[in-house]
Amino acid sequence: MIVPARLPAAPILLVRWVFQRLEEFIAMIDPVLGLTGTLTSPIRGAGTLGEVLVAIRGGTELYIAQSEEALPAGSPVLVVGVHPGRVVDVVAWIPLPGD
Repeated sequence: MIVPARLPAAPILLVRWVFQRLEEFIAMIDPVLGLTGTLTSPIRGAGTLGEVLVAIRGGTELYIAQSEEALPAGSPVLVVGVHPGRVVDVVAWIPLPGD
């Protein structure tokens, strides 16, 4: 078996580029997906933004929320999508007794 003394630069650069893209992708995945929260400001309809308070990481965090339907402030919601910039897609949620 012949082992080259030095690998060409192109494959090394490609591997480095792939790992950088992978790190960026992993950073975009936020553990808020699938959690429930409470709207702190209303979403007036499709194309408008509100704000949702989510219990996460031992505390609470605010996210910018969007929905396809109007939702009043104080509504319980479920996070169904995550976008860059702390923007989340939410839907109305009916909590189970004891939640």
